[in-house]
Amino acid sequence: SQSVWFVPNQYISKTMADPAKILKQVEFYFSDSNVVGDKYLKQQIGQHPDGFVAISVLATFNKLKNMSNDGDIATIASALEKSDELALDETKKMVKRLKPIPETYDPVPTSIYAKNVPTDAKTEDIQEFFEKFGKVRMVKRRFHLPPKGSKDKKRDLKPSVFVEFATKEECEKVLADPPTWEGQEKMEVMMRADHVEFDNRKKPKKDAAKEPAKEENKQDGEEGEGEAEAVEEDAEPEIRPIPEGCVLKITTELDEKTFWRDIKNVIQEGAVLPRSVNKQEEEGWFAVICNSKEDAETISKADLKLQDKKLQFETLTGDAEKAVGDAALETFKKFNQKGGRGGGRGGRGQKRSFSGGRGRGGRGRGRGRAKRGRH
Repeated sequence: SQSVWFVPNQYISKTMADPAKILKQVEFYFSDSNVVGDKYLKQQIGQHPDGFVAISVLATFNKLKNMSNDGDIATIASALEKSDELALDETKKMVKRLKPIPETYDPVPTSIYAKNVPTDAKTEDIQEFFEKFGKVRMVKRRFHLPPKGSKDKKRDLKPSVFVEFATKEECEKVLADPPTWEGQEKMEVMMRADHVEFDNRKKPKKDAAKEPAKEENKQDGEEGEGEAEAVEEDAEPEIRPIPEGCVLKITTELDEKTFWRDIKNVIQEGAVLPRSVNKQEEEGWFAVICNSKEDAETISKADLKLQDKKLQFETLTGDAEKAVGDAALETFKKFNQKGGRGGGRGGRGQKRSFSGGRGRGGRGRGRGRAKRGRH
């Protein structure tokens, strides 16, 4: 006779957790590339006199949660023991970065532009592809913006990315021997700074007598460890209105520590990219601003789950829709005027666009981030 062995689920799941991936993800959260512009994480760091953050807080981030046995604290702590950049406290329930957080951070000097990257490739796969050249800090996806005045607000991925390495020498390795993605032509690569200059030369020059010169308005939006280039024009983008039927209320009761990025990533992966996700701080629920009524219907009908709960949506109408929509537009305007890194994953110290919907970093990727609950 044959013996049948049964292994408890908890032991099966623990063998599936990859310590190397957990370590890489948490080191990314605390890296200069991310933490300088991550206001929520900086707020958590600032609440402890020694800069420690509870691992239980990090475990609520969707990406880490999914790779660590549903956010198991011991599993995460065990992976972090091998870090050269982070330190655990005595209880192994809190973690901090070893180096002070810089006031500003510029990724351009250690970033490259690479073209002929398949648009259907996952950000994680792109990062792994470039890691043969060195340590990849971040991958930023890039989007085509719809023409001004177009009713079609869909944004398609470009076959190009920005890849940030740890050092300029690692960038030069790529430039010296441009790689080829299987099934694609050989990559066109250059330093990101050179691409910015090249891109500006392609733009039509404006009549200085009619319009005063403006600073370069190069903007990057968010897309996980990768973030998406949101605007490639010099003029300040016009904030488009929110059409009727495009404001959804999430009626599912979620954990009070739920972060807007977790929701945005679930919706993006299971349905379509929302324009923004905003937490209504006083009431405690989240609103989803959609790019079109069709997108709102797609999201409402999609089978989306977060925290093992199915997300339920209510389409707001009347005064409720107007109040939430107006507040969202004001937020868009403020961040366009002030610049900075805002929700989702924008540029550090650069302006960022909310004229349309945007695109790991991060928590279920990545990446500008402003105050919690904005997007």
